[in-house]
Amino acid sequence: MIDTVAKSTPAQPIAEPDLSLVAAKLPMIIAVAFVIAGLLLIGILVLVNQPEWWRGMLAASVVSAIAAAISLLPILWGLRRDLHKAAAGFLAGIGVRMAISLGGCTLAVLVGGYPAVPTMLLMMGFYITVLASETWAMSSALWPAAKK
Repeated sequence: MIDTVAKSTPAQPIAEPDLSLVAAKLPMIIAVAFVIAGLLLIGILVLVNQPEWWRGMLAASVVSAIAAAISLLPILWGLRRDLHKAAAGFLAGIGVRMAISLGGCTLAVLVGGYPAVPTMLLMMGFYITVLASETWAMSSALWPAAKK
């Protein structure tokens, strides 16, 4: 009878990611991404050449900056605890940011008289940029395979 059991090396334990390093870098990563998104959106507005879109940019950028700052709180809370709470904080941050972004821009449109389409579209540009930068920062720190 042929022995079919393969000899393998013992599994090496996976090192815990340094969540405190992510917590220290994340606010700066989001701030840089936010500024880059703002500059790209301003470039688009120059090409669009519609005055009401500048008003929408003002509302979207103010609301998005507030939403990005507040959504950092649950993420940083989770990162300062453990891996499971970091994931929960990340998901909570996504929800908090979307609620504040949609609520704030809806308030700006309905009460402040800002144009609806530019305000909401530009807000989504900021939202997706912040989401992508958070996702990149978290995933690059949490998956050790990314650091080969």
